[in-house]
Amino acid sequence: MVVVERLSRPDARLLLQRNTGPDVAVLRREVKALRKRLDGLATLLADEVLTEAGVRRESARLKAKIAETEQLLADNGRVDVLGPLIEADDKQAAWDALDTARQRLVVDTLMIVALRSTGRGTRTFRPESVEIIWR
Repeated sequence: MVVVERLSRPDARLLLQRNTGPDVAVLRREVKALRKRLDGLATLLADEVLTEAGVRRESARLKAKIAETEQLLADNGRVDVLGPLIEADDKQAAWDALDTARQRLVVDTLMIVALRSTGRGTRTFRPESVEIIWR
């Protein structure tokens, strides 16, 4: 399996190194505060504190910050998802022991799976139509 092969490589531990960010609780509070500020922009527009252009500008800035913080949260979760698999002596057995939901989470953490068209009229599965984009 592709996941087990990737986690068996010597550089697999590098997948966890991105997890050096702040505490998850701090990140969650930050996202909540940013969303609250984003929601408050409508009031500022209604009270004529900001113009429409100002609201658009501030909204774009806040949305970018929310996306950045959510990415840090996602990176922070990599150790919880990948750590036990990377640390396991028998990666295949560790993978097989996971339930389907956990396996999906590992796949979503490691890669994007894209299915490419095999052409019109093709009804059989072709492995070459599967593209894996590593995260």
